[in-house]
Amino acid sequence: MEERRNLKSKRRENAESRRHYNFLCREIKRKSQLDKDSYLRSLCEQAEKAHMQKKSKEIYDGVRRITDKGAPKVRVMKYKNGKVLTNQDQVKTGGENIFKSYTTHRP
Repeated sequence: MEERRNLKSKRRENAESRRHYNFLCREIKRKSQLDKDSYLRSLCEQAEKAHMQKKSKEIYDGVRRITDKGAPKVRVMKYKNGKVLTNQDQVKTGGENIFKSYTTHRP
C-alpha cells in the first residue's frame, strides 16, 4: 500500500509507472476481496456452530453481522461556510440543513 501511495503522484509521468500503479491497485482490490470472503466464511461457520448448539441469540447475531451494510457514521462535516462541525448534534442538524437546501433549489 505504501508503494501505491508513492506511485500515485508519479503515475502521470510515464506509462511504466501508470501500469505499475494500476497493477498495484488491482492487487489491493484482489487481496481485500479475499480477506472479505474469508471473514464472511468465518462468520457463517460461527453461525452454523451456534445452530448446531441451538444458541439462537448467537445465530441472530451472526446473521445480523453477515447481512449488515456497515455504513460508517458521519463524525465530522465541513459546513458550507468552511466551518468544521465535530459535535454529533451539529453534524446531524448541519446534514439536515444541507439536504433541505439541496431539495429546495431543485425544480
